[in-house]
Amino acid sequence: MQQDALDKLTQVETYLLNQQYNQAEKILHPLFKQYPNAPQVLFLISKLYTWRGNLEKSAKFIKKALRSEPQNMEFQLQAAQNDYQLKNLGAARKTYEQLLKQDQTCIAGWHGLVQCLIGQQLYNEVRDVYQHIISLDPKNFKAYIGLAELHMAQNAYDLGLKYYQQAEKIAPLASKDHQNKGVIYLILQKPVQAVFSLQQVLKAQPNSLAALNGISEGLIQSERKAEAAKYISKSLAIEPNQPELYTRLVLCKDFTINCPEKAAIEQLLKQPQLTPQQQLSLHYALAKIEADLQNYDQAFASVTHANQQYLTLQPLAKEEFMQQQQQLVQSLIKGTGPNPFQLSDKLHNLSSQPLILVGLPGSGKSWLESLLATSKSISAAHEINIGKIVRQFGHELQQVENVAAQPKLLLEKLPDLANFYLKALNARAIDLSSATQYITDTSADNLYYLPIILQLFPRAKIILCQRHPIDNCVAMYFKHFHQGHSYTKDMQSLAMYHQSYQKLAQHWLSLFKDKIWVHHYEALLSTPEQTLQQLAEFLALPPNTLRPFAPALQPQPYPYWQNYAAHIQPLREALAAEAVNYQELIQSQTRHFATR
Repeated sequence: MQQDALDKLTQVETYLLNQQYNQAEKILHPLFKQYPNAPQVLFLISKLYTWRGNLEKSAKFIKKALRSEPQNMEFQLQAAQNDYQLKNLGAARKTYEQLLKQDQTCIAGWHGLVQCLIGQQLYNEVRDVYQHIISLDPKNFKAYIGLAELHMAQNAYDLGLKYYQQAEKIAPLASKDHQNKGVIYLILQKPVQAVFSLQQVLKAQPNSLAALNGISEGLIQSERKAEAAKYISKSLAIEPNQPELYTRLVLCKDFTINCPEKAAIEQLLKQPQLTPQQQLSLHYALAKIEADLQNYDQAFASVTHANQQYLTLQPLAKEEFMQQQQQLVQSLIKGTGPNPFQLSDKLHNLSSQPLILVGLPGSGKSWLESLLATSKSISAAHEINIGKIVRQFGHELQQVENVAAQPKLLLEKLPDLANFYLKALNARAIDLSSATQYITDTSADNLYYLPIILQLFPRAKIILCQRHPIDNCVAMYFKHFHQGHSYTKDMQSLAMYHQSYQKLAQHWLSLFKDKIWVHHYEALLSTPEQTLQQLAEFLALPPNTLRPFAPALQPQPYPYWQNYAAHIQPLREALAAEAVNYQELIQSQTRHFATR
């Protein structure tokens, strides 16, 4: 080719890079007539057709160019990319592999091969190729992002996060990557980091529903419910027909007269395309709003409808459940004595100790945890559930009663079990610092494992959260559990579960009284300063460390159950004696504080 033609080809490349396709075509058309078999002309025509979306014509010209120069790597890359886009994965992979035999350092060839392997679902090979790219180029941003996405898709979230963090050291993340990173943080229950990552998305895409919804979820996990409500409202302003958002909103705010959310939910419930789960969630949300508006009969009607639907989706074998629960508690009581374990000294000197808040849902654990977390000495980890961790340490521990009845099974595994639990606790803790003395765990099921917890962590503190029995059961009856807890939707089963749980709690209290603080929901309502001061003394914290504040959701007053007295006769009858005893206890505490 003459120099003039070569200069024109250079100009065509510039036009293509600047997406000036018409100008490029004006030059290429006469050049092709003059040099119909010139490989470089054929190559640029192929690129032009690719960028215009005509992949078939592009493939035709690049194959003709390759026949003239079969070893030209630029041509091979173009041909492989065309085949990949045309879904000819086998042909594309073959071309990339031929190219890489010529030059094993061609990064573009390795990245192209990765795309083919992903299309063929050969994920182990994908991982290996990305690792090879990084060995060739330790600062290859694209490879780190690819590894992050690969591990995220395989639910290896810790590794996914690791590679996103490494990529971020090389170059700023795109909005999509910040979104994925935020999702990983949410899954790993690291809400503070999740909110920060997702806020980076909003800087570029202020109306991103995925980011707004993720931020509100992170804020809820952090117990920053007032802030979460603002982000949920922004999401609803963009897309008002999202049933899940109304479910989330009722967790974050109280409602007053003429609230638009009530009418919006009632309108949504008329839509035939709602799934049973969406209908269920909306009925629970409506019950909460009606209760806030003091429309108690309507609230109870809504929650009863929701509970009946819940039991349809997650049936309760009532008699079997009640029998199993009673047997479980009895076996735990029989299986422990005054000294169920030979305590170890190995874990006495940890910098941060677990602070276990046990109690039924609705007993005020979350409210108390939010108050505790205002102290720099206490970090909130929410629910961990040590029982799930215990069961990972041997098939012989699959039944919770075996753990208490045969504690020797655990002795040789105690250090590993303790470290595993501490790792989970630290990973979930919010605002963890060198000043942290306690990390809270609020799983109700931890009551069944108190002897194990005290064996693992002899300096751990236990707070037993108590509430008026009928108030507590009404709160559970109204609570929307996403899975499990079907017993809370039947009043007879609910009353029995409450009684068995309290029976076990009193048993542990008789054995480990010096380790357990009994906290009453009503005391925090009536005498918050004195109650928190006593709790600070129990935790050996300085005076005035714990201070009351107004939570995003107003705590239910005492006695709350009287608003539903006409509807809850089975609960009132089953828990009559417990209610009288508890009321006398609360009155006694109130008189005690009044005389101090």
